[in-house]
Amino acid sequence: MRAPWRLLLIVPAAIVMATPLYARESPRIIGIPFFVWFQFAMVLIGMAITLLVFVLDKQINSQQAEGSLNNSSQHIMNTNSDRAFHNHTNDDNSEGEIYR
Repeated sequence: MRAPWRLLLIVPAAIVMATPLYARESPRIIGIPFFVWFQFAMVLIGMAITLLVFVLDKQINSQQAEGSLNNSSQHIMNTNSDRAFHNHTNDDNSEGEIYR
């Protein structure tokens, strides 16, 4: 799998769908039943997990982009040096043709 941390996105959804795990009133926090505050907590946990997955994806994508940028810039530098070499070695060409 390319990005296994994306599986973390399943965790909050699976827990919220497993209603029997939290279908009770106690313990209460500030008079709010467990069923209600647990769902609010899962929203916050889901947001944190989504942020984590986003940051990890962004890091990996930027690293891949830097790698491809380095490869393409190296290719451009090699191509330009090859052209310069060919232009200098073919200066005696009276036709004025450009070798690429």
